[in-house]
Amino acid sequence: MPDSRNLIIAIVLSLIVLIGWQYFFVPQHPATVEQPVASEPAGTGTPAAGGTGTGAETPAGQAPAPVAVTPTLTREQALALSPRVPIATDAVSGSIALKGARLDDLRLNEFRETVDKNSPTIVLLSPAGTADGYFAEFG
Repeated sequence: MPDSRNLIIAIVLSLIVLIGWQYFFVPQHPATVEQPVASEPAGTGTPAAGGTGTGAETPAGQAPAPVAVTPTLTREQALALSPRVPIATDAVSGSIALKGARLDDLRLNEFRETVDKNSPTIVLLSPAGTADGYFAEFG
């Protein structure tokens, strides 16, 4: 009986510590403000004349949210945008962008994408603005 009593006391004290910690030390998150949604009148299933009909209708009096479209460059186009210092060793090859000391062109010379000898080498770093941009920046 004393073991079960000690277990119950330990559980109760643990709960008090957890609840007290949540109350005193965890920062409170601001309440999210929900914007009221304008209800559509019944029977307006089709877009009005001159409407786009995209399904993303905006309520009256509100501007549509801007959509950021970033053009995707090819690797060669992105590399041509800035002056570079070439890197050529037995293990890696590529270049360093002079502006910002950005290392964003790096290939592993000893490794291929597939087992085939004519397969392209593994690209470790790619310039920003490409579809798979990944780089290291210093300074």
